[in-house]
Amino acid sequence: MRRTVKFHAAEIDETLNNPGILESLAPAVSYELDKSLSPNLRKECYLALKKLKRLTPHLTNISAGPVDRGARGEIWTAHYEGEMVALKRMKDWVLQDKRRGDRHFARELTSWARLDHVNILKLYGVCELGPVGLAMVSPWMEHGNIMDYLATHEEANRSLLLLDIAEALNYLHTTFNPPMIHGDLKAENVFVDSFHHARVADFGLTGTRPDVPENLLESMSVTLGNERWKAPELLLPEDHGLTMESSFLPAGDVYAFGMVIYEIYTGLKPFCHIRNYVSIPISIAGGERPPRPSLESDATKRGLCDEMWDIAHHCWRGNWKERPSAPELIRRIRSNISSEVQVQEEHQVNSDVCIVTEGRPDEQLSLRLENVHLTQQHDAACVDHLLLSGCSHRRSGSLGGNSPPLEALSLAEHSAGDSPLPQESTVNLPPTSNSSARSIDRADHARRSLAFQLRAGKNLTPYITNISEFAVADGSSSYIRMGRLGYYGVALKTRPLDLAGDSESQRLATLRFVEELKIWQLLKHPSILELDGFYEYEGEQTLPALVSPWMNYGNIGDYLLHHLNVNRLALLYDIALGLSYLHGSLDVPIVHHNLQARNILIRPNGQACLTGFSEARFQGDLCWRDNMVTAPVNARWMAPERLYPERYGMTLQTSNTPAVDIYSFGMVIYEIYTGQKPFYRVQNDLRIPGLIFAGARPPYPDQEAARMGLREEVWDMAEDCWREERENRPTAKELVERVVAAQWNPLDPPKFFGQRFNTFVARAL
Repeated sequence: MRRTVKFHAAEIDETLNNPGILESLAPAVSYELDKSLSPNLRKECYLALKKLKRLTPHLTNISAGPVDRGARGEIWTAHYEGEMVALKRMKDWVLQDKRRGDRHFARELTSWARLDHVNILKLYGVCELGPVGLAMVSPWMEHGNIMDYLATHEEANRSLLLLDIAEALNYLHTTFNPPMIHGDLKAENVFVDSFHHARVADFGLTGTRPDVPENLLESMSVTLGNERWKAPELLLPEDHGLTMESSFLPAGDVYAFGMVIYEIYTGLKPFCHIRNYVSIPISIAGGERPPRPSLESDATKRGLCDEMWDIAHHCWRGNWKERPSAPELIRRIRSNISSEVQVQEEHQVNSDVCIVTEGRPDEQLSLRLENVHLTQQHDAACVDHLLLSGCSHRRSGSLGGNSPPLEALSLAEHSAGDSPLPQESTVNLPPTSNSSARSIDRADHARRSLAFQLRAGKNLTPYITNISEFAVADGSSSYIRMGRLGYYGVALKTRPLDLAGDSESQRLATLRFVEELKIWQLLKHPSILELDGFYEYEGEQTLPALVSPWMNYGNIGDYLLHHLNVNRLALLYDIALGLSYLHGSLDVPIVHHNLQARNILIRPNGQACLTGFSEARFQGDLCWRDNMVTAPVNARWMAPERLYPERYGMTLQTSNTPAVDIYSFGMVIYEIYTGQKPFYRVQNDLRIPGLIFAGARPPYPDQEAARMGLREEVWDMAEDCWREERENRPTAKELVERVVAAQWNPLDPPKFFGQRFNTFVARAL
């Protein structure tokens, strides 16, 4: 019988050496330890956590705000014992649910604390980051992630970097029993240290089988854009005879490693040629993989050879059992390095070599050479080549900061006689194109557009007070804070701006904000939430916040949970009126593109009003972000022609019509009467697009919906909205008429109807 080991909050608090400060986290850490299936695993986690230090008193120069952001976390900086460190904390919207936020933090903390490897980013300890909560402390990687590093070190030896990553995977998969699985491997989560070694980071989705991380399963139902790196069995486990839990395998990390190979050599994200986001999982399930770059491409010049591409292809095999293991990856990459050495040897016969060490310690070089087991007949050539690759090939030029001066080492014994050493060879990079200048011009255009739109709005910065410290609600790319404007509550919709990111991502974020501001400023209707103005944060890395009235009732889903007997047809009438205004009151119709219950708020008088205009566009306009459609998280509400425009003879531009809002209106009908999101029985969001294209629609609800007032004519209206051919769907004006007709039923007692709606019906008749 398995012995149960339970760690109480006091023990966890003592383990973390943080009396008092980490008290609130103790239950979550205890939960992580208690739910592990193996007593040995619990003991291992306990001992790892016991070694962690409380670093709060030792941190100085803490940044005023986050310098980088991820899906759930954000990075601050500080100094610890003279060294710059990174402080990772959970985002406000994660901490909004304290229990969930603490568990996310504890999950990553317990996983990360167990790891100790040269190619794994080290965890120093934990700290309290002022009023914003707990943070995990790790070394600051001055080179950034591996893509940032390669952007400025074009000549870097990519084979050695991939070997580092493979060594990290081998450590995770073979050192622990059961194996640890990273769960989110991609170039963005691999950093490069000052010695030019790759270090794997971000263990928020890391876990062991069968102890599958809860947030991994959540990430499958709330897609975060990682499907480009996810293995087919993770995207659609049922097709491989697996469940979402059993699909959490080391082979998934190996598949992602193949995608990292593609990223490192091409500089592109996987499937970057696919503009329609939601078709990526279907393409992967159908066997599509990133195409091989041409022989004349930059990838080939960077060292992408047949062997390395073959490794990537083996990692991408559809059957997870046929993929190579981490030890096999290491063996094959080392073999590829050996081949590179042989080629270098052929070109360096009877020639001297000059090496730049760039301050890299000799012991690091020795360890590097000891870890590469090459055949004896090439040992002499390998030493020279790896010294060259490990130093000057990784980076040519100074490290900057406090790095030691460059130092030239002579290998005179390698050459014959006392002939002078040749001058240091240089890498000839391709001439700089005009792309940088164009990028700067486009970024400047985005800033000018923002300034122009702000001039047309009201600056409420001096008048807004009592702004909440944390977010009170969140969206896909923004979060909501609460404040006061005089005596009234207001909502501040805040969109973070990643100042540490590239200029193009900043430009797109700015343009998306400008589009939302431009459209929202035009809208004046009782069924549209009004925009009061904007608020400019001081010292925060965000775009200006959009200010609107605070709605105490929340969205329509929250409202109906506490008001069961409300007239749902009256709410549908408000929504239909709002759509009719968007589609027909301006010279060019506005398409909402994101109509769902969470984007419909309730005024104090019970009237529904539309909000959430971050995806709104004028009819025919292209969507933001290089013509990509909304992320798959919204696929449950998306019309088939928006999911697969090419299959209907359309483009993303021509599929942008009011008919897509009508389709979503049908889904809102389903939400209002059932209290469930469309296809709620299907947990995996990535299955939804295929179901919709195959003609699946939500089934007729149970009797509970009828008790809530769902009539046959209302359900017919929903089904008409879901018609596959957009020409056969009703218009918003017709929806208004049909809602009125459905409401005016002589068999129903008049007292059931709201006074506001009855007044309208009386006028209409």
